[in-house]
Amino acid sequence: MNHLKVLNLFNHLFISLVYVDQTPKGPTVRRKNALRNIIILLATVSIVSFFGLKRTLTDFRQMISSVTDIVHLLKYFINADIMYTILSGMYQHSLKVIVIVNEAIAIDYTMQRVCTLMKNRFAIRHTLLKMLTGAIMLLRGSFFLMYLYLQFRYNISYELYLVLHANLLVELSMDLQKLFLLYFALYMIQRYRILANLLDRSDPTTMAVVFKVFEDLITFKKHLSKTFGLHLLALILQTFVACSIHAYLIVVEQRHIFQQIANVAQLVINLTLFFILTYYYDCVEIKEAELKDALKSMQYTNLKRQSRDQKDFYDLVNLKLMMESPKITACGLFEINLQIFYNVFAAIITYIVILFQFRGFEKSP
Repeated sequence: MNHLKVLNLFNHLFISLVYVDQTPKGPTVRRKNALRNIIILLATVSIVSFFGLKRTLTDFRQMISSVTDIVHLLKYFINADIMYTILSGMYQHSLKVIVIVNEAIAIDYTMQRVCTLMKNRFAIRHTLLKMLTGAIMLLRGSFFLMYLYLQFRYNISYELYLVLHANLLVELSMDLQKLFLLYFALYMIQRYRILANLLDRSDPTTMAVVFKVFEDLITFKKHLSKTFGLHLLALILQTFVACSIHAYLIVVEQRHIFQQIANVAQLVINLTLFFILTYYYDCVEIKEAELKDALKSMQYTNLKRQSRDQKDFYDLVNLKLMMESPKITACGLFEINLQIFYNVFAAIITYIVILFQFRGFEKSP
């Protein structure tokens, strides 16, 4: 199960406290680098909070003198609050994440017992995750170089320089948090696909395993939603605020070309990651529904050849399939799917209009 090793990447990048060791007896999940990851991220967000608050209290009148300055202040304030929430959740729910990963390992073992050839289907290279991680780190790294140029060109204050770099690490951390949550969606989609392929064999033993794994995936989803519900809600709020602010700044900040490029890049990063996250969680529901339909239709294939036990088994399966499956939600408030992406996108446009209305009041005599 080498596909689980990708979780170690997020541990090394301070995003997760979970680490998967490959032992002769199989993969073992444990908590690793918990203190290091929490302290480094906590120190980073504390720098943003302390120096940002200090500068705000020192130049309060200047900081609230225009809508542009206010949205900058709002961005740093919300980023810090969201990061504190995520760090608290990382520490409190680390043991629950270990349980979730162990459930994934158990699901894979159950599926592998059906067919030895299944090992090839588990060999996922996670190309999408690796590509997105590399692209995000490259783009955020370019912002680091931009801040170095600003320091050299305009000799900005040391405190502001620290805030810029610390906030850069905070935003990178939130981007990687979205990719960490994306991993579990990709995992479930792949397992639903494998189960759908196994249905072609239609022998009783395979059918029993397919239905057991299907029920295990339902439990997996339920635990995933309870564990990461607050994370999802916080990241949705961060996406909404970041996209609204950077879309507004693209229009109003036109003094330097690098400002426009940075704002466009920030907008694209946040929108793209949020779209990918919601798209694949939407695919989870689609693949689950397709598998449900396939399981229901199995009852009506080869009716004459079915034994009494098989018919009773199919009746039991259909009875359980009639129950509604749990959804992956943000603290139970709304389901994570493409619809929430469209809703957030509409809210972003509305918020931009409100910001321009305030800017109009600012310019009026």
